[in-house]
Amino acid sequence: MKKLLTTLFSAIRLAAGLAQPQAIRYVKAGGAGNRTGTSWDDASDDLQAMVAAAPRGGEIWVAAGEYRPTGSAFVMKEGVKIYGGFPVPDAANPNPGMNERDWWANKTVLKANGRRVVHNKWNGLTAAAVLDGFVITGGRTNDKGGGICNRGVSPTLANLMICDNQAWGGGGGIFHRGGTLNLSGVTIRDNSTHWNGGGVHCSDCGVFFARVIISDNTADVGSGGGIYSRRIAASSMFENVVINGNSATASGGGIFHFNSSPILRHVTISDNRTTGDGGGLYNCDSSPVLTHVTICDNRTIGDGGGIFNAGNSRSGLTHVIIRSNQAANGGGICQTGYSPELTLTHVTIRDNKATLDGGGMWMDAGSSTTLTNVVISRNAAAKNGGGISCMGNSGRVILTNVTISSNSAGAAGGGLYHERCGPILTNTIIWNNRADGNAGSTSASVYRVGNTYLTASYSLIANSLDNKGNWVKAIGNDGGNNIDADPLFEDEATANYYLTIFSMAIDAGDPKTNKADYAVQAGDIDLAGNSRIAGSCIDMGAYERQVENMIHQSSSSM
Repeated sequence: MKKLLTTLFSAIRLAAGLAQPQAIRYVKAGGAGNRTGTSWDDASDDLQAMVAAAPRGGEIWVAAGEYRPTGSAFVMKEGVKIYGGFPVPDAANPNPGMNERDWWANKTVLKANGRRVVHNKWNGLTAAAVLDGFVITGGRTNDKGGGICNRGVSPTLANLMICDNQAWGGGGGIFHRGGTLNLSGVTIRDNSTHWNGGGVHCSDCGVFFARVIISDNTADVGSGGGIYSRRIAASSMFENVVINGNSATASGGGIFHFNSSPILRHVTISDNRTTGDGGGLYNCDSSPVLTHVTICDNRTIGDGGGIFNAGNSRSGLTHVIIRSNQAANGGGICQTGYSPELTLTHVTIRDNKATLDGGGMWMDAGSSTTLTNVVISRNAAAKNGGGISCMGNSGRVILTNVTISSNSAGAAGGGLYHERCGPILTNTIIWNNRADGNAGSTSASVYRVGNTYLTASYSLIANSLDNKGNWVKAIGNDGGNNIDADPLFEDEATANYYLTIFSMAIDAGDPKTNKADYAVQAGDIDLAGNSRIAGSCIDMGAYERQVENMIHQSSSSM
């Protein structure tokens, strides 16, 4: 009896196993055997049919080759993982497995059949639906999403090359609305749209990019050559992303944000172009948070070579480098709009150019800006404000431990130009800037238009004292404890603005800085990440001279 029951249970288990749909389906260009997809020997040549047949939790293994949809586009399925990049089975390797998969070496191409390549529309996809290891190319549509068009879904898209796709209505590479756009290890390049989002158009969704390259995409008439985002979730994250070589006619050569406030971390925005505003990044009614971001070599004939902020934008930049960008106004940054706020902490703005005003920064129309531990150097403006230009009733502008040096203006305000705004400077250095080719005038350091004066305290400002040591009123209001002496930078020629041991800027800052409940706060570290207030008092400028370095240099000179 016991033996009979054992045999019966074994038969039931076997029958149940046979009734279960196969977990893996196999696809090969041209197919093989009976083309059922049950093994590499019987691989199907119809990818979409295998997706339809796969159970939830199933996988599709696709060998290198080119595949086209049998319908208008490929459609993913909830719970099904589609993997490309397997070597084509041969006599030497008839059954390649997951360990032999290499999507870069074994190109597995999904090519459009006259329309989009992939189209997922409200079909319930979650992160359990995976598309991994493919080249997606050749999409052409008069609508949206040439390569991939997603609506109301949240699939996982990983290890993809999305290239040479076109969409008239937006999202040359990807169009995504609703749900979540989750990209990992993806390259999006050489896509185009007539409207917005040459590479990616995302709206009303969450966005999570990791290890993504977006390059050489074009928005012919619209905005966002690389990315166009509209109302994306505040929790959205771009991490380890490169946005390079994109172009847009309207605005935002690299990225255009509208009503979007994502986090950008370890991102490079470089060599993008636009004929409008925001060569690298355009923010409208958006408050992105940038950390460890480099914005460089972007160009526009409009304003804001690196960044353009407009509307009710409140951007925060920490550990950011903005260099070698070019625009009409605001070679590095242009800040304008109704009441935008911009906070810069541990930021370097250098080697930017403006064909009009504000080589490094240009602020206008109610802008409110706070700079702490910032270097603004080697920027140039053809007209006013080589380093900074504050114009048109700019709002509150506060500079704490800022170094403004080696900037130039063709007309006035080599370091700082301000009109109808009163910047507040504390622990700040303005040195060796030029206006109209002259470094020895007050205009080389600061130039004011109107009756609103800046206020400087505990700061080092070139040309701020006359021959008798009296404060020069043209600079602004003397808040006390200001000096006019060479700060003795380590090597200004190479943009090294560390203070040498004999600098008068050492321990010369406001002694109350960083005290609890005191207005002047410089944080715990300087621009280089070294401790603030290393000596008896905080130093002036963006860099704090460290005590151990002073001891070492002093001993070496004896």
